[in-house]
Amino acid sequence: MKNISVIGSGTMGVGIAQLLSSKNYNVVLFDINEKNLSNSKISLHKILDKLLYKNKISKNQLSNIISKIKFTNKINNLSNSDIIIEAITENLELKKKIIFQYQQNYF
Repeated sequence: MKNISVIGSGTMGVGIAQLLSSKNYNVVLFDINEKNLSNSKISLHKILDKLLYKNKISKNQLSNIISKIKFTNKINNLSNSDIIIEAITENLELKKKIIFQYQQNYF
């Protein structure tokens, strides 16, 4: 298992993506909202910059983590995933919508 997708780019989704990519997994971080994706990129860089400043990671590790995460709002980019982790906000209708959309495309 090398390819993992995370649905939802909020605080939890970004944290999961960061952890997985730091363990050398390829991660697709999916969100239907482009602004959320943009904010998650900013958030990830802030987190990694703090870790770099505190000497918890090296510049090389920072670059590797970032290179292993693909940000997308296209559900078809999840098709090569070995596993998909759902980290969507606690909104049942939104969860149903995204899961239904994925099922229509791949099942």
